[in-house]
Amino acid sequence: MVRGLAPSLMIAGACAAAAVLCFVSPTRAQTADDRRCLQCHAQERIATDPVEDLRARVRLSAGEPPPPRADQSKLYVTPDMLRESVHAGVACAACHADAVELPHAARLGEVNCTSCHAAAADEYIQGVHAEAAARGMKDAPRCADCHGGHDVRRKSDPKSRTYPLNVIKVCGDCHSQHVGAAYHEGDGRLRVSQYLDSVHGRAVTKAGLIVAATCADCHGHHAIRRSDDVRSSVHHTRVPLTCGRCHVGIAESFAGSVHSEAVIREAKRE
Repeated sequence: MVRGLAPSLMIAGACAAAAVLCFVSPTRAQTADDRRCLQCHAQERIATDPVEDLRARVRLSAGEPPPPRADQSKLYVTPDMLRESVHAGVACAACHADAVELPHAARLGEVNCTSCHAAAADEYIQGVHAEAAARGMKDAPRCADCHGGHDVRRKSDPKSRTYPLNVIKVCGDCHSQHVGAAYHEGDGRLRVSQYLDSVHGRAVTKAGLIVAATCADCHGHHAIRRSDDVRSSVHHTRVPLTCGRCHVGIAESFAGSVHSEAVIREAKRE
């Protein structure tokens, strides 16, 4: 089963979304419970309080290590952040099931995004990101790495991480760090640089054209596959169809060319 996040401290685990929101109507009890959560988590100081102060607010098992400072910033959650999220109305405990009883444990379990987003999860496990996670790569992206945590917004929202003008930064921030034999793509920095210098990249970053091709438009969203996988949208036999989704007539023009005949012959061999 695909999980939303790696284990995190306290309520730092994020209620990450895939593409479709699972709406849960809040009851009075849920609203009251959320207010109890926010009594601590809506205080800005929670992100900077000494570890000893945080320990006093949670159930801490004997010998359990203190929280990493990097995780502590995720503990700060404002009502506005939740209200403006696609998960507005979804109770905290709907995602953080082990935080029903307060004070909750110091380390909460992973958020299971698949309980609502099964279709997106099915796509994700077919892709290279899930493959990397299965190999134990710590930087393999989970739901929240791309969609955000408590501040997940609709793709159409200019503040969303997956908005066309923002998604290339989300992808680029990770892939620009991909250097070495462990990464199938080779030098990720070069790939990101090539895109930013391309007509598509300049259309997004310089002209602000939200119709210009981003990483996801060509490579896909959740079921991203290697370029040598015949099911991949960027496999050389499928590139004309991928380009044709934006460029009217390109696929038909290519289909009538000598190059198309060669691609078809090769595809049959594969």
